[in-house]
Amino acid sequence: MNIFLTAFYTKDLGGGETSFINLVNYIATRDDITSITLCVPKRGALTERLNSKIEIVERSSLFELMSLSGQFDLAIHNYMNFGKKFLFLPRLKIKRNIFLCHGLWDIPRYTKTLFFDMAGAEISCVNKDVYDKIRYKNKKVTHLPLNSSNLIDTQKNDGSMNISVIGRYQDIKNQLFAVDVFEKIAESHKDVKLNFIGDSAFSQESIQYKERVEARVSLSKYKDRISFFGHLEPSDAYSKTDLVFVSSKYESFGMVIIEALSMGIPCIAPYIGGPKEIMSKEYSKFLYEPDSVEHATKVLQDVIASFGETKVYFKTLSEKTKSQYGADKMFENLISNENNIHT
Repeated sequence: MNIFLTAFYTKDLGGGETSFINLVNYIATRDDITSITLCVPKRGALTERLNSKIEIVERSSLFELMSLSGQFDLAIHNYMNFGKKFLFLPRLKIKRNIFLCHGLWDIPRYTKTLFFDMAGAEISCVNKDVYDKIRYKNKKVTHLPLNSSNLIDTQKNDGSMNISVIGRYQDIKNQLFAVDVFEKIAESHKDVKLNFIGDSAFSQESIQYKERVEARVSLSKYKDRISFFGHLEPSDAYSKTDLVFVSSKYESFGMVIIEALSMGIPCIAPYIGGPKEIMSKEYSKFLYEPDSVEHATKVLQDVIASFGETKVYFKTLSEKTKSQYGADKMFENLISNENNIHT
């Protein structure tokens, strides 16, 4: 099988980029794959982490894209909003085009769905919320893949409980909300700390949001128990973490969640989008009402009160998460010709 891939250039690696890396690196290990070609506007952080078997070609303009040629059994496009540049696809001999829809911001509008019809394309959504909002018949849900080999189960032994918020500084990630919740529990739990792990994206909005978070923390009476670690590799991030707090206003899927669950690390998250889908069964009591400081505080208080039991509970389910979200299963779901929802 010959595979063609497209992806944006990026300086940052968020959940979408990480999941794509997990998927592509898994594909590179399969014996039934003859070749893999990735087309990007230019090399960036994403391409640096890909298997050396993958041929990477840079094409930044529509004219350069038109110069591409070749025959491919399958094309996987990471994000759909590549605009008119997708006009080059008919020039390639591709048997199947699959577009990954990563969130509400990525939903194709009317003119693009017309193009998808012409190309006989398929759309794979990361959760049912996104699926329900896409007005296109050839669609399904395929969750994003985990790479558990990147995660080392290390024990943290500094005598305190570290709550970690992991992700880039963006308004949608809502780190300010995490500070509000932390202040509610800090007075009665003096051994609890809050860690922010991640950095600002390259946009000015992200840089300014990080400055807002830092300014807010500087005014907190508990600022000595709040730490900023910047970007860390997953194993380093989770080695500093007893509990993951997903503070986001919206999460299309939630790579941090499945990474934490696969390691047996307790996690609380808002009842929305991907977290709702991932945690709605065994982990439902660890979901809180979005944007509710009071409910998030209550859920966090309950977790802290029975933390020993909670850790055991999450640990018993970790292997199930690894198998459920493994890259092998996700790839099979992605290329399946079935049009049903995989959940």
